[in-house]
Amino acid sequence: GAREDRPPPVIVALAKEAVPEQESERSLTTKSLAVFSTLTTLFTAFAYAVSSFALNPSFFNAIVKENDTTSFPLCLPVFFGVLAISALHEVMHIVAAKKYGVK
Repeated sequence: GAREDRPPPVIVALAKEAVPEQESERSLTTKSLAVFSTLTTLFTAFAYAVSSFALNPSFFNAIVKENDTTSFPLCLPVFFGVLAISALHEVMHIVAAKKYGVK
């Protein structure tokens, strides 16, 4: 039946004083880490997009030998595709948490 489709229950033991951190209570360190993580993700996605074109000789020569950065926009579809996949991944974390009642 329906019970067989569900994973087994899990018991989490916490101290009575433990309360979930509220967004308004987050420290500057936590917020800074979130900004750093976001910037690192953007840089990594862009580096991946550029590297996916780096094997193309005309792109490589334009960027490396001629210092012509006008070829970078060619990488944008790959960059936005990687960001879209990452965003979808994060949204699915939220969907799964809501489905299973995780706060």
